[in-house]
Amino acid sequence: PECPPGWTTAPPDFVGVAAPRSGTTWWYHLLESHPRVVERDRRKELHYLTKFWNRPFTEADAATYERFFPRPPDHLAGEWSPGYLSHFWIPSLLQRVAPGAQILLLLRDPVERFRSGLMLQSETRRVNFTGAGTAFRIGCYGSQLEQLLSYFAPERVLVLQFERCIR
Repeated sequence: PECPPGWTTAPPDFVGVAAPRSGTTWWYHLLESHPRVVERDRRKELHYLTKFWNRPFTEADAATYERFFPRPPDHLAGEWSPGYLSHFWIPSLLQRVAPGAQILLLLRDPVERFRSGLMLQSETRRVNFTGAGTAFRIGCYGSQLEQLLSYFAPERVLVLQFERCIR
């Protein structure tokens, strides 16, 4: 992406790593509505780090990642990529490319999230055993949060519960 004149690029100030179907789109639009948060061309989900599960992550890859977050002075930029939480390789990459970022984690009742995930799968493709297994695994938050906290201090991680937020 281009960096407008007078703006700079830097690592993201925040990264949302929540499970899919946990209210992430709603929460991201709330963040973007803040006057100091830069809107990302209407694209919430970057998923840039997902592709590095089986290949090295270089300094050039890190520099490319930073270019996705241009901002004017005194503004914040970030991303929200549902699924980052459930990928074991993402926390170490995030710590490397965005060590100062606030990590945002939105959780939803795992049973309701599972149902919602299956419903989405049935609308977009045929649900099968593998898809159901993946939908279940995504809701196993305990081990995923433990992994995340092994790379980020608790004060850098904001954990919110979808049901409480909408109340």
